Amino acid sequence: MKIKELLEKKEIETEYLKIKGNLISWENTIIQISNIAMISTADLNKTPFPIWVLAIILVGVICSESIIAFSVILWLIAGIWLFLWYNTRKKQESLKKLNFVLNSGMTFTLIFNDKLFLSHVVDILTSLLESSERNMNITFDIKDNKFYDNSSVVEKARLK
Repeated sequence: MKIKELLEKKEIETEYLKIKGNLISWENTIIQISNIAMISTADLNKTPFPIWVLAIILVGVICSESIIAFSVILWLIAGIWLFLWYNTRKKQESLKKLNFVLNSGMTFTLIFNDKLFLSHVVDILTSLLESSERNMNITFDIKDNKFYDNSSVVEKARLK
C-alpha cells in the first residue's frame, strides 16, 4: 500500500495491533507512542437510508397499471437493496472505532467488533501512556478479541 493511499484511508480493519517499546504498529503502519496526542473511541458511522429506494418503489407503483412485470422487477430491486442496507446497518451497530490522533493532527482509526474488548484495549493504552515503562511487547488480537503479554500494564487491565 502506498503512503498516499494509507493517509487517505479513513478506517482500518486489521487483525493485530502491536505495541513494542515506544511503537504501536498494525499492518504496514508504525507510530511512536510519544507522538499520540489523543486516543478516543466512537461508534462507526452508519450507512444512511438509501433514498433512491423510495424513488424505485414509486416508479414501480406508477408503472404497475401498465407494465406489471417491470413493476415487480423494480420492487424486487428495492427489496434487495433495503435488505442489504439493513444487514449492513446491523453489522455497523456492533462495530466501534479506536482513534489515534497524532501531534501532527493526523488521525488513524481502527475498527473493533467487540466493544468490551475495545474498552480493555483503551485501559491498557491509558496505562501505557501513564507509565514510564517502555520495554513492553503487547499484541492485541482484534480478530479473536485477545491480548498477549504478562506486563504489569496488561495485568492491571485484566483485573478491571
